[in-house]
Amino acid sequence: MAKQPESQHPTSTSQEKALEVYELLAKDHPTEEEFRVLLKHVSPGVLAKRYLSTGLPFVFKDQPHKFLAFREALAKIFSVRPQDIAVMGSARFGFSTNPGKQSEAGAKQLDHSSDMDLVIVSKTFVDQSLSSFAEYVFSVLRNEESLKSDAKKPTDTVQLNKEHMLAARRRAKGFSFGYVNPSDLEDGTAEKQLFYDMKREAGTQLFGTAPPGPINRIGAWVYKDWDSAERMYEFSFRQLARAWKILSPDDTEEPGEINLDD
Repeated sequence: MAKQPESQHPTSTSQEKALEVYELLAKDHPTEEEFRVLLKHVSPGVLAKRYLSTGLPFVFKDQPHKFLAFREALAKIFSVRPQDIAVMGSARFGFSTNPGKQSEAGAKQLDHSSDMDLVIVSKTFVDQSLSSFAEYVFSVLRNEESLKSDAKKPTDTVQLNKEHMLAARRRAKGFSFGYVNPSDLEDGTAEKQLFYDMKREAGTQLFGTAPPGPINRIGAWVYKDWDSAERMYEFSFRQLARAWKILSPDDTEEPGEINLDD
């Protein structure tokens, strides 16, 4: 009697990989190698949403109660909810996800020279900064002699101060993508003072954390909404995928997603 062929079971390698990815997504602190797996199989946009909106930052992993106090203190400065503040970068993962901080040896690990990247969501702050930006641009342009008369023909040109124009370009770029970078703000303004207050309070809070804190430098960008923040980190993770050669420099496609419902 002829031997019957063994039945082919649908439990394939792809299903095993799907299960692995599910398990990795559940981890608040994937290792660098585990994050490479995630970046290979999960859309950067999904990863941005996952790690921005949920989970405990690596730097607070043994002291979750101090993370609560940390967010509460910073939220009061910007008049936002604690849930509108997130930690990213090496302080979030334990290694840098900055595409520019990767080497042949791997990602830069969290240490006393590391930065803490804060994400703050406040539409009110961004709107106030936009109003200040309009005042700044007008103050620069109103004193330009060449702009005090109407153009005589459509091809008329003027020469403007390059430093002022570059500053205006940087701030306009931020608003077009829904964020405010404190380094673009003028010293002496109420908006800039909030960032100084935040850095002072954040530094005070971090002195109470266990190693590897405190962090060397604290930076923050304020976004008008979570969608803007997610888009920024989606772009950053896509650049990281290129740095890790998961995507080629010219590849415009997403990293290969697996069907988690398969």
